[in-house]
Amino acid sequence: MKLIAAALLSITCFSIIYSQQVIQLYPGPAPGSETWSHKEKSDTNKSTNQVMVTNVVVPTMTLFKPKMPNGMSVIICPGGAFRALTMGNEGTDVARFLMNKGITAFVLKYRLVPEQYDSIQQTFQDIQTGNFHRIDSINRPFVTMAVADGLEAIRYVRRHATEFGIHPQRIGIMGFSAGGTLTASVAQTYSPDSRPDFVAPIYAYCPAILGEQVPSNAPPLFLLFSENDNIADGNPAFYQKWKSAGKPVEMHVYPDGGHGFGIRKQGMSTDKWEERLVDWMYYQFPRQEIGVNWKDIDYVGDSIIGHRLDIHLPFNTSGPFPVVLAIYGSAWFSNAAKANVFREGMGQKLLHAGYAVVSINHRSSRDAKFPAQIQDVKAAIRFIRANAKFYNIDSSFIGITGWSSGGHLSALAGTTNQIKKYTIDQEEIDLEGQLGKFNQTSSRVSAVVDWYGPTDFLIIDSCGSVFQHNGLYSPESFLLGGPIQENKIKATFANPITYIHKTNPPFLILHGDKDGDVPPCQSSLLHERLKKAIVSSELVLVPGAGHGPGLLIDSNFDKMVSFFNGQSKK
Repeated sequence: MKLIAAALLSITCFSIIYSQQVIQLYPGPAPGSETWSHKEKSDTNKSTNQVMVTNVVVPTMTLFKPKMPNGMSVIICPGGAFRALTMGNEGTDVARFLMNKGITAFVLKYRLVPEQYDSIQQTFQDIQTGNFHRIDSINRPFVTMAVADGLEAIRYVRRHATEFGIHPQRIGIMGFSAGGTLTASVAQTYSPDSRPDFVAPIYAYCPAILGEQVPSNAPPLFLLFSENDNIADGNPAFYQKWKSAGKPVEMHVYPDGGHGFGIRKQGMSTDKWEERLVDWMYYQFPRQEIGVNWKDIDYVGDSIIGHRLDIHLPFNTSGPFPVVLAIYGSAWFSNAAKANVFREGMGQKLLHAGYAVVSINHRSSRDAKFPAQIQDVKAAIRFIRANAKFYNIDSSFIGITGWSSGGHLSALAGTTNQIKKYTIDQEEIDLEGQLGKFNQTSSRVSAVVDWYGPTDFLIIDSCGSVFQHNGLYSPESFLLGGPIQENKIKATFANPITYIHKTNPPFLILHGDKDGDVPPCQSSLLHERLKKAIVSSELVLVPGAGHGPGLLIDSNFDKMVSFFNGQSKK
């Protein structure tokens, strides 16, 4: 088999293995290798500090469990020509990356060709000379064993899904080089109890893949390799095979990177490929789907994408649940980004704290000008309140949160509680609108968490912005339908501060003190006016944080959860 020369010669430093749970795959000797008596070895390449494991006899999985699992899990199969396993670059380092994303990871040690059959040194020579036929002929019976270990790993994880805190239908498998061969073979040879829910062979060696046909219920497939990797040159044909069968498949081809890059950084196009994998996983099987959920509910009834919402309930818990409605940031330019509520962990934090999470789309500023966006938000709130019993929601507490433009809409929903229309200089605005079937239902919210949302468009350029918001094509001007300084009444209508009154709900406002896009003065003004009106408000200015970076992190999500907890229990 054309194996990863890079894995044997030049791989990145292996991160120190922290203490993790090691799980033996089979209760006794692995079927088919009961008579094996050789011993597993672990060596460190002195030049790369890379740990290589050989002579695996007892298949195991090492568990990497996040502090807050999001329900998704991945079994990782390192590569090494079925002679060795590159445990860091293609194993534990990948697991730690996924773990930090909330994904439960298992690094699989699968059975390998014993050293007495063939040496790593001889394998490397064969790769150099192109003698892949010899490698494949030796590997063949051991590939079957390795694939059996991969299938058993899926069965084991699924049987113990509750124990691991994962969703039994969100179990994927990925692998590198030989591990990719194993992974792709699993995708074509599984039985009902060992079917993976998604599959990701990374620079797989395709000639040794087991199985001839694409299964009728084949899982989604993610392929990735670089153009200058002749070892993975069978991937396009494997992609076409999946595509021709009408099964979901995505292929990423990078111009450089070679073979065996794993998760290491080379300053090449393959750097950060792992983020693309997580994106794909996320869109195939959203990380938040660990409890009951409803997707793409049309909360208005007009079939447009900007009027869809998702409802997610906490996993393995009874209700009814207090609810938080969450609004993405997009500078009001997106009408279809509700899934982003779970991109950085905000939605997961709320779910794990026992809140139902409603993530909504709203019309973009390209679809309709303000006040369409706040009318959409209020329509979504009315829909949730009117249908609370059906969705197992406790409508006595409806919190709202959002970041950037979503923070603006969240704050506006809070300060316009009970205000349906408003007049300035004989010009009237309809904030409530008449969207949907539930116009007699209240759109009141119980508490607001505003993440760095803009408020007073008219002064934003004069209080620290590095961006020209007064310009014709700025997000704010586009939202209003013209330059903000030429549309001062509209800008005032869009300002949450305009509507502050003493009956407003409590606010928590978070802003980075280095935010140059929406300067912190915007949140400070909102906070000061709320306090002046004797409305409960807390402002958290995060040192060094910008417009999102350094702010959307666990410790601040914990502040959000603590705030909502304090309000929902009153």
